[in-house]
Amino acid sequence: MANLSISLSESDKNKVSEIRVDGVIDTTTSTELEETIESLLNRGRYQIILDLAGVDYISSAGWGVLISKIGDIRDNDGDILLAGMVTNVLEVYELLEFDSVLKHFETVESARSSLGVISERETSKKKEPQVNRLKVIESLSNNGNRAEFLGIGEVKQDSEDKLLVSAILRDPFQTIGELAEQINIDSNTSQVSWWRVFKLLRKNKLLSKRSRFRLTRQKQYLS
Repeated sequence: MANLSISLSESDKNKVSEIRVDGVIDTTTSTELEETIESLLNRGRYQIILDLAGVDYISSAGWGVLISKIGDIRDNDGDILLAGMVTNVLEVYELLEFDSVLKHFETVESARSSLGVISERETSKKKEPQVNRLKVIESLSNNGNRAEFLGIGEVKQDSEDKLLVSAILRDPFQTIGELAEQINIDSNTSQVSWWRVFKLLRKNKLLSKRSRFRLTRQKQYLS
């Protein structure tokens, strides 16, 4: 069973809250992180630094917690800044294009500086575990089902899915934001958001650009 440790640090001198997380953020543990963030928002604290130096893995459920909160936080002139991600987590973060939504800093100190907070404390990064990168990405995308991860499985074809697949077939290397823009151009009624496209990609096992490229190749072979 996955374990998660969360510690919260707040200062009366500023409105910045720091959440230090250690362990694994997955379906089982993400609720605890969500409750911590929600408690801050309920107290009007919208400037949040999330120290992830001790996190070995973040599942789609964990990323979903952060993405689902960021809109309300920015509507209140706040932000969630990520800091100290180890290589395996950082690679998935970049691969799934969360870098276009959430900012990441190498250290908590640099995240503090971006918010105008001066501190002499240094953040020590946890030694990075040697985890197979492809294994982590496959687990995030489809709980280990390699065929579905590569986009070989059947794609459910409702109206939004058809628009998504059509956009992917034009260019499988488009970013999630570009896919959303293309879908909105192709549809006379839909106004699809970045987050909606992310959920459609996750549902159809097409989160990574690699899986979208494989889907394109499959369609070419079948045509």
